Amino acid sequence: MENRNWQLIDTIVEIKSPWVTLIGERIKDDQDNILDYWRVEKEDSVIVVTRYKNSLIFPKSTFRPGIKKVTIDFAGGRLKKNNNLENTAYKILQRELNLTQDKVKIITPINQQGFIINSSFSNQKLWGFYCELKSDISLDNLFIGAIYSLNSNDFKRLLNDLQCLQCRSLLLECVSQGLVATF
Repeated sequence: MENRNWQLIDTIVEIKSPWVTLIGERIKDDQDNILDYWRVEKEDSVIVVTRYKNSLIFPKSTFRPGIKKVTIDFAGGRLKKNNNLENTAYKILQRELNLTQDKVKIITPINQQGFIINSSFSNQKLWGFYCELKSDISLDNLFIGAIYSLNSNDFKRLLNDLQCLQCRSLLLECVSQGLVATF
């Protein structure tokens, strides 16, 4: 695939906020058509697939205004500029599940390069971590939104309930790498 003959003609507008940057551009494509292209740039996402004993745990569900629904999602957040990925994963665990680093048995990257999430309204990377908690700890129920056992029936229910494509992608990546297996 070549990018030949695609040219940025002009930036129409650029609006920056702490969360997103909206960019409108005029682009000439490879057939000399002039297109107005709008995109949003965001900080990269970090999602932590968290296992406790033989279950996956989720923080409290949140309302998503764009789809007008409450959804379950793995613990996640944004990677601030110049922040370390693993430190960000630990901060997410603390904020969303009230888990400190001493409660973690294993934390390991799911992907070595960020998965590209790119469409006209999303330009970012997705970083995933697999976290296994120590089995002798207690969870803070005020922070737990859902628990799904890794038995095959619960796992099928989880795949039905888990609507976030980024979360599903990382979960299935964990399965393909043998980090998560159903029984």
